[in-house]
Amino acid sequence: MSQSSLTAEIVAAYEADLVVAFISCVTTRKLIGKMVALEREETERGVREERNRTTQSAHTIWAGDFNRHHSFWERAENTHLLSRAYLDAAESLVTSLATFDLIQVLAPEIPTLQANATGNLTRPDNVFASPHLAERLICCDAHPALQPPNTDHFPIHSTFDVTLAAAQEIPGWNWRKVEEAEFYLALDDAIETQNIQKQRIETREEFDQVLEQLTDALVETREKTVPKRKPSPFAKRWWTADLAKARLNVKRLARDSYRKRNESHNPIHKDYKKARNEYGEQIRKAKKEHWEAFLEDVDGESIWNFSSYATSEHTDGGRTRIPQLQSTGIHGRTKLSKSNDEKSKALHEAFFPHPGNPPSNQETATYPEPAFEFKGITKDIIREVIKNLKRYKAPGIDDFPNEVFIWCEDILTPILFLLFQASYELGVYPDLWKISRTLVLRKPQRKDYSLPNAYRPIALLICIAKILSACMAKILAIQTERLGLLSNNHFLGRMGRTTTDSLHYITATVKNAWRTQKVASILFLDVQAAFPSVNPERLFHILRLKGIPKEIVDWLKLKMTSRRTVLCFDDFQSSQFEIKGGLEQGCPLSVILYQFYNSELLEGANRKKGEIATGNIDDVAVVAIANNFEDTHEILRNFMTRQSGAFQWAEEHNSTFSVGKFGLLNCSHALRAGDLGPTLKLGRTVIKPAKTHKFLGILLDNKLKWQAQIEKARDKGLQWLTHFRRMANVKHGISSRISQRLYFMIAIPSMLYAADVFLTPIRAGIPPSTKRTGSVSAIERLSTVHRQAAIMMTGAMRTTATDVMEVHVSILPFPLLVDKLCHRAFARLCTLPGTHPLQPLVSRAAKHYPKRHRSAIQELAHLYGLAPDAIETITPARYSPYWKPGHTIEIAADKDQARESEDRWAGKDGIRVYTDGSDIDGGVGAAAVLYKPGRRQVKALQYHLGPSTDHTVYEAEVVALILGMELIRQESSVRNVSLAVDNQAAVNASRSSRSAPGHYLMDKFHRLKARVKLKHRGAKITVRWVPGHMGIKGNEVVDRKAKEAARGHMEMRRPIPTCLVKELPRSVSKVHQLHHQELVAEADRRWKASPRWAKMNEIDPKLPSKRYGALIAGLPRRHAAILFQLRTGHAPLRKHLHKIGRADTPTCQACGEAPETVPHFILYCPAFSHPRSAMSFELGDDARSLTALFTNAGSLRSLFRYIHRTRRFEEHFGSMSLPPAKEIMEKAKKRGLKDKGKEKQQRRNEQR
Repeated sequence: MSQSSLTAEIVAAYEADLVVAFISCVTTRKLIGKMVALEREETERGVREERNRTTQSAHTIWAGDFNRHHSFWERAENTHLLSRAYLDAAESLVTSLATFDLIQVLAPEIPTLQANATGNLTRPDNVFASPHLAERLICCDAHPALQPPNTDHFPIHSTFDVTLAAAQEIPGWNWRKVEEAEFYLALDDAIETQNIQKQRIETREEFDQVLEQLTDALVETREKTVPKRKPSPFAKRWWTADLAKARLNVKRLARDSYRKRNESHNPIHKDYKKARNEYGEQIRKAKKEHWEAFLEDVDGESIWNFSSYATSEHTDGGRTRIPQLQSTGIHGRTKLSKSNDEKSKALHEAFFPHPGNPPSNQETATYPEPAFEFKGITKDIIREVIKNLKRYKAPGIDDFPNEVFIWCEDILTPILFLLFQASYELGVYPDLWKISRTLVLRKPQRKDYSLPNAYRPIALLICIAKILSACMAKILAIQTERLGLLSNNHFLGRMGRTTTDSLHYITATVKNAWRTQKVASILFLDVQAAFPSVNPERLFHILRLKGIPKEIVDWLKLKMTSRRTVLCFDDFQSSQFEIKGGLEQGCPLSVILYQFYNSELLEGANRKKGEIATGNIDDVAVVAIANNFEDTHEILRNFMTRQSGAFQWAEEHNSTFSVGKFGLLNCSHALRAGDLGPTLKLGRTVIKPAKTHKFLGILLDNKLKWQAQIEKARDKGLQWLTHFRRMANVKHGISSRISQRLYFMIAIPSMLYAADVFLTPIRAGIPPSTKRTGSVSAIERLSTVHRQAAIMMTGAMRTTATDVMEVHVSILPFPLLVDKLCHRAFARLCTLPGTHPLQPLVSRAAKHYPKRHRSAIQELAHLYGLAPDAIETITPARYSPYWKPGHTIEIAADKDQARESEDRWAGKDGIRVYTDGSDIDGGVGAAAVLYKPGRRQVKALQYHLGPSTDHTVYEAEVVALILGMELIRQESSVRNVSLAVDNQAAVNASRSSRSAPGHYLMDKFHRLKARVKLKHRGAKITVRWVPGHMGIKGNEVVDRKAKEAARGHMEMRRPIPTCLVKELPRSVSKVHQLHHQELVAEADRRWKASPRWAKMNEIDPKLPSKRYGALIAGLPRRHAAILFQLRTGHAPLRKHLHKIGRADTPTCQACGEAPETVPHFILYCPAFSHPRSAMSFELGDDARSLTALFTNAGSLRSLFRYIHRTRRFEEHFGSMSLPPAKEIMEKAKKRGLKDKGKEKQQRRNEQR
């Protein structure tokens, strides 16, 4: 202890293995420090649980030699300590950490022991702390230099800041309590009152006036409709009115007891003590009941709030606790920042370094012609940006969140359009838009939080400024992709590209080198403070050289000049600081601008010299290919040090390479165990090779064996289980459907991120061989997480077979799930355009399967047999950002209104075209019919797309639109025309420029429409939705013709459009769909081959299906869990407990006559004959059938009433009485995860 005011009390000691101590301080809350050895876990548990019951508000520390090795903390190179045996031995410790909500504060891979014999560095020691204490960590590190004698362990120094200061709660606006329609109407009235001009803004004065009027309207509306948020320091979610009464009673008795403190025999003292104890017990009970109710009430609307709560860091985000900071001052002296003002200055210096000098040749530079014409920002772009805003994000300095613009998009878009237009035309960018709020967040798992660089800034911009930046970023991104202005080896942050593309590119390059008897070295670069170090003048220079129009660059200069920010931490908001350089981390423009900024670094790699560089924003990897490592290192050294090399790039671009953080992999399949290859010398710096290196979230190893990555993936799955296991216990917890959705939306994407890079799906051996191929051991290793998740979903006992759980919750077995993800990833690769760096690799992989050193792409291509040339191509940027569809759409709110619309169109003097697509009898077809007033003959066109294994109904609907447009083109005169479609997705897609499967057909539609517009000038075209099978004549006729076309029976009276003459490529959506069906069929086959199928088939012959999920929807967690356990026979009954060694005898304790099995307990046990008679009276013959009891929803209430009356499971599950049927039905609807957005939108429109 470093303070004399701290005292320690030893409350329990068990020889040398365990010490439990209370550390107290007069000025702080009580702390508990526990030195725990895992071998004494069971001995210590009683003390731990007892202390936890009485010290719930205390901080907790577990520290010591746990003698356990796990990939959560062990050094990656110690692979011998990360074997299955070591990891399994550490599982109980990991589970205990999750149970008691403790956080690892000693950063991973810090060694705490050096073996005397071998000198190897390992990590058996650890420090864990409770969440609030971990938030106050200053530093935690091992100190080898202070190692005492007679031990091979290093001392660990942990420093926590436990000083307390009263927080000043700043009243905020509670936007979550706002009624959208009320806010919309109030803002509409306020804007109408302000009388904001609606024509182009011509002067700076007009701009200021419009902006002021808009701000006044927003402020006025906020004052009227948004409540203030100022929580009471006494307010708790679990607080009840009964607790308030009890609190008043305790305070009254406390006063009376104090007044009569000299009367020791007065009964008031006993009454006060009794009331105080009862009050404490009431608080614990209220907390427990509120927590249990919260878990059971999680539904489709609150699932993501629950997930964020469960997985978020233990902090309130913008209010990170900042200890005293140490920084280097003048003359290299250490400067200590104690006050918040001093801390904010130190953080400002660290976050926003000086931008450096402008380029020397900027004044005399000759720039090329602009690569594209900047036509301004359109209303459509603004609407698209607002549509993509995320709700409930922290607002900027003006406290207007994204919701304001989402709710009132149609009101605000015209005003924003005028302001944005004036911004780049008049050169106006208000000072208010340049002010940001910077949240100071901790970088995770840093050794020392007294250093400013242990924190990172996140900028919160004013929402209007953020929307404007997002519009500019959208224009830049689209034009850049269309025109190829960036380095082709930039991946992350670009349209149509992912991080896994970069990983595929690197691994394929290495494997290709190995096949030609060469080796590869990969150098991973680290740019210190990449975004804040950007030199604005250098950035503007680069943009002009790349062909970005001068208008955009001038606007960026305006935006990035005289920026200011306030720093937020410790319930403190600093004064304004000037930002002279850098890009805000949080601005929509930052990513695309930095890609331009470091594009020269990637373009400097010369492939002919064996250099390949890939970039993912600020993460850069350089691959060198040569005959030996000496040559590869020379290539890397030359890339870094030559004229116009990487070091010169860094000097010119005000960037600093953290050479000490560079990673080096010497990749060769021939390296012996323990041999990592030679070191790389860059000047005076020596870069040591590593066995693994983390790049883009994946652990690459020098032999591409992926063992470290597989363990890391498993750790991610275990971390998810750690977060959610406590919240899905069988007695009180989240429902099966919610936990299932969380598993597939959070755990699987995290655990199997880039699975197509490091996993190969399993395939059965070709007879007579029975040896399976693929990543067998890796997938089996990861499947343990899948099994634990299935237990969590079902509430099963741990003895239950995995396949039984999978068929009940209707999920694929884990190997098939991996297969599905890998297939989906490879199918996406088959759709890449020719401009993508991976497209040639994918094309070659589909044609050639090498014998040795196959890349992941080659393995997947061989496994699935997909031909990229036969699958549609998805273009990332289809059109210019200024593209307009050239037609209008009409979608009625419901079928009745659509029918009324059809009647109106039928009465108009215009051409009506009806289109339809059909998938029937194994074929897909499309048709269009044209009706013209005064013409009796109906024109028609039909088209057979191909088999239903290659095409979708959506494609047929779009082809039908093409046919309809061709019929219009063939007309001699067209003025007003409508195309009626019974598919809303096709109607909406006709106005969208988004890249998606089937968009190449919509592009054909637009090109044909352009020809129609050229021929019939002034023609007005409307694409509208008509409901199918509503007796609409044109729709019924075209439906019949589409089915004829699907069967191949077509009338070829008129030529089809030339764009449909060639055979259409396969739909990637259909490729996904067919493979999923194959996997479902395979899962069903495996289930029927299972030894457990026969027994479960007697209970529920319809498994696997979603029927069981519907059966338990709405049931409390404990009821769903016991129902599953009874269905499977793995229930806490004596026969099963005896089988697993948890009971002395299998005999029923109630009757003592027979083994206690599920049939005995429910159907035959004489001790429960009375409740069974009541159940028989309610259900009749169904009460004597386990199938009826376990599968019929109508039998469940009687079944649980019987279980409740027997009190057989009360010890494990508590009361088994069911809530009212109405409450169960309401919960079932809520847990159905139904999206209610459309209903809210409809109500809002009605109120408007």
